Formats: sequence, C-alpha cells, structure tokens
Amino acid sequence: MRGGEAGAAPLALVMVVSGPERPAIRAAWSDADELTADLIVLDPAEDGWPGTPGPSTLAGSTGGGPYAVFASGPVVHDTVAAIAGLSGNDRPVRLFIAHARPPVWRPERPPMIHVPCGVLSGLRDQAAPPVAMAGWRRHCAGPFSLQVFDADGGFLGTHSREALSGILEDLRMMPTQAPGRGFRKVRVDPDEPTGEAR
Repeated sequence: MRGGEAGAAPLALVMVVSGPERPAIRAAWSDADELTADLIVLDPAEDGWPGTPGPSTLAGSTGGGPYAVFASGPVVHDTVAAIAGLSGNDRPVRLFIAHARPPVWRPERPPMIHVPCGVLSGLRDQAAPPVAMAGWRRHCAGPFSLQVFDADGGFLGTHSREALSGILEDLRMMPTQAPGRGFRKVRVDPDEPTGEAR
C-alpha cells in the first residue's frame, strides 16, 4: 500500500472486483508512481463482500482520510445497499460503479445513494452502455459524475491506469465535497430515456 502526500489526509480506495480486470488493476497500480493512496482489492467470491469486511470496517482500517468504494458487475447492487445509509459528512466517502445497470427507477421511492457517486462506462459496452449507466443519476441524492472511456466493456482492463487516475483525482476533492472533479463530464438529462434494467 502507498499512502497519500505528506501532510495531506490519507486517501484509501477499496475496489471490489474479480476476473481478468483484477490483475490488470493491480499491475497498473504498481507501475504508476503517481497513484498514491492505500489500495484494498477484494474478490467478492473470496472476501464475502459486503458482509465481512463491510464498509464500516474498511473505513476504520484505512485511516481517517477520504475513501472510495468501487464496485463492478454483480456486486454493485449489494454494495449500494451496504453503503446506502452512510453519510459523507464525518468522513468523506465516494461510491464508484461500473458494469451494472441501475435498478428500475420509481419516482415514489427516495434516492438510494446518499454519498457522491461516480459511474464509469465504456462507449461501446453493449451490456451497460453510457446511456443506461447515466440512469444511476436518478438514484442519487447528491453529486453524480459519469466517465466514459473510448472502449468496450473491458475498459477496466484496457484502461486501468486512466480509470484509477480519475478515481483518485476525484477522491482528492472529497474534503470539499466537490462533485465529479477529475472526470470528463457527460450531461445527463433526467427526462431522457436511460435504458435502465428491467
């Protein structure tokens, strides 16, 4: 693990990923000196996410600075449920999501995500395209950002370094709760069709 800059609050990134993207992320992290933070990579099949260790345990084990929880694929909805009640006021926390369409949005239900949320998507990802991933905005009560890579659904493997750099830059802004900084913004119109999962 590599801590943050001297004198600054330590950053921590918890990534819940599995499959071929996991070694690619580790390799990108080890090869890039500018990626300075504590990194915890969990395999949901092996580490029992989100049961043990849960988000509150991880928050306590990664120091007192801002931290992010990143989830990809099938574990996204469990992760959202696990951190839904957390507030970013005492210790800034950001949620990052990839490879999972949002649940069906129902206007009578309150937003399920109450921490700043960043969504990552591949421009040619047929399973979870940007227009569908933008639908997560409806489920967020706070800041939302969408980062789109010029890639297919395997962008976390092919663009690991860029993804990690964007996440950490966004996380560095967390003490001021600045929404989505460090990301190329994509305008999201809540009245446009989102292609949400049915």
